Amino acid sequence: MHHLLITKVTRYFSLDFIGPSITTEPGLPFPSGSNVAFTCMVDTLSTNITFEWDCLGKIEPQSRIFFVSNSTKYSSVITRNIHLIHDGETCRCCINVDGIRGNSEISLAISRKPIIDISKAATYESSSTVTLYCVIHTGFPLFGFNNWIHSRHGTLIRHLEGEKMHTMSILGFNSCSRDDTGDYTCEAYNRYEGNLTFANKTVSLIVYEVLLTWQQSNQTLTNSTDRLQTLDRKKIEIILYNKNIECDGYIANLSIRSSLVGEYVLLIQNTFGETSLFFEVNKLSTQGPPIIKSEETVTCNNSSVTLSCNIDTGLPVYGFNPWIHYFNGTFVRSLNGSVQEMKSILEVETCSYQNAGAYMCAAWNKYGDTTLVANKTIVLAVNASPVIISSGVIREQQTLFATFYSTTEVLLTWQQSNQTLTNSTDRLQTLYRKKIELILYNKSIERDGFIANLSIRSSLVGEYVLLIQNTFGETRLFFDLNELGTQALTASYDLRIVVFSIIAIGIFILSTAGTVLVSKGIRRKNVIHIIGPHERCPTVPIYHTAPAFDTTPNVYAIPETGYLQVTNEQYELDNFQDTENKGVENNTSRYMSSLYDEIDA
Repeated sequence: MHHLLITKVTRYFSLDFIGPSITTEPGLPFPSGSNVAFTCMVDTLSTNITFEWDCLGKIEPQSRIFFVSNSTKYSSVITRNIHLIHDGETCRCCINVDGIRGNSEISLAISRKPIIDISKAATYESSSTVTLYCVIHTGFPLFGFNNWIHSRHGTLIRHLEGEKMHTMSILGFNSCSRDDTGDYTCEAYNRYEGNLTFANKTVSLIVYEVLLTWQQSNQTLTNSTDRLQTLDRKKIEIILYNKNIECDGYIANLSIRSSLVGEYVLLIQNTFGETSLFFEVNKLSTQGPPIIKSEETVTCNNSSVTLSCNIDTGLPVYGFNPWIHYFNGTFVRSLNGSVQEMKSILEVETCSYQNAGAYMCAAWNKYGDTTLVANKTIVLAVNASPVIISSGVIREQQTLFATFYSTTEVLLTWQQSNQTLTNSTDRLQTLYRKKIELILYNKSIERDGFIANLSIRSSLVGEYVLLIQNTFGETRLFFDLNELGTQALTASYDLRIVVFSIIAIGIFILSTAGTVLVSKGIRRKNVIHIIGPHERCPTVPIYHTAPAFDTTPNVYAIPETGYLQVTNEQYELDNFQDTENKGVENNTSRYMSSLYDEIDA
């Protein structure tokens, strides 16, 4: 979409032509240094047309005419290279159609960043009054200032609102302290037809009780990647006439690269004088563990995130170990990062709850035969919607349930037929906190979770929807109830029920096999023994019928709430175990009677 600022346009609407009109590419305002195409358009049935341009002091009486196919529109195009010096100038297009003249012109506006002047770097004693300022220079009528930014060693400390006086923003301190030391950034902007252009400048402020200057070869040193100066307060002991007295003092440090040997001078100044201290550095030992630099916390909101750590060491032999992923103090997995020079980069492909936790970056360096290792941990916070762990229907209790995990507080809504449900005599909603097990890459980790229940009357069947919302999103869970009965099985896809079912079947098979083996070795009264084709024992009696089966109902015939109803085979096994204490022969007789039919002698 092109924005045109036309200061004077003469348009003719007659039988001869309509126009002319001017368009540009790109639109206003033009970036300084850009090539701009100016197009002059006219609509006419005539073919006797001439164009003339008067643009930026250059006149082109006969520019090329372009015919638009299957149309009555004609255009002429010129190109100009636009710079700041052209701001406010005009370009005019004149046409002549069968002796009738018309013209249109456009005023140029050049977009540019505002120019900022800022106060010089300042050094003050503690408790001094300090004033910092910045001034904006712009040709646009709309401009302004954002808040000042206070930072130190690249770390944001705070935002401060300056006092705005037309083209100036002023930041003042009535009584500065050591905590005010740092870099102060002033950001200004100008506006043109909705387009904002920003610029900023930074000034350093040092607040001291004493003034330190480090020098080498008569050159004053400043902080850089090779040198770092620090000044801290500490308790020190001074000796006055053989008396040790503790008082507040200072410690000054200059950290340098091992190759920067030579003579260093420390100048210490206060209100009353100056002291000099000389250091002769011939060789520095670089033996020591590496220094690892990384962010403390990374937040994952999108589909992926990148973690990285840098190693700082003066030794030539160094490297990185695999990243270690922990969750709630439990080891989850080991991951290989990609190493680029002195940086290890780990790509986390998905922002799921399984990837949340702490990631430890370990780096090492080698000095002779000694390898030293250091590590640093980055916390990855995943902003994810609630995660369903298990859900189902406890039909005996006529209750729908869902177990889920969320890192923040949640809001639950139960719905049926797009209607939000509330508590009543027919429905009861509950929400509880409980310990749940999260599976993170085959690792089971216990965390605080939630369980939501909806208890309903048995006649209220249909489709139900559970909507779970937290700060970062929502999760929907659907339940389809066709019929509720008090003797039906519990419907759930909880993995634990499947495991317990498999264990119960295994116990049943082992118990049945054991009982058969025991019964084969017993010869007691009322026990039926069938003689095999190779068995020679004519004295063993053969009975025509086995004792009748006891039809007394067993308590396990009706399952209690929350348990699975057993099959007929399971019932026989339970009945067998229930009567075992009454005697082996009665037990075995009953069991055998259920296995054999009546036989003839």
